[in-house]
Amino acid sequence: MNPPASMNLMQTEIIQKTLYKAVDFPEETTVTGTVKAQLNIDENGKVTIEVINGQPELTAYVAARLKRVTFHDYSLTGKTFIAKFDFRN
Repeated sequence: MNPPASMNLMQTEIIQKTLYKAVDFPEETTVTGTVKAQLNIDENGKVTIEVINGQPELTAYVAARLKRVTFHDYSLTGKTFIAKFDFRN
């Protein structure tokens, strides 16, 4: 994950733990690769995808998983960061 300079270590760890728990390796696919996403946390704690790149099947999977994520730490509101998800064996 590439956090902005304004994020402290604890905020970075909260985001990493939450995202990587929400986006696990998809068992239903044989597609491999990486997905990079520029994300923002809105005022309701929901993740907004600003930009997402990667293999289409994997980006759709990551986007669907990220829509379920909610952060309850309101100090994260408005934070933008880049997350990388690695789906290689």
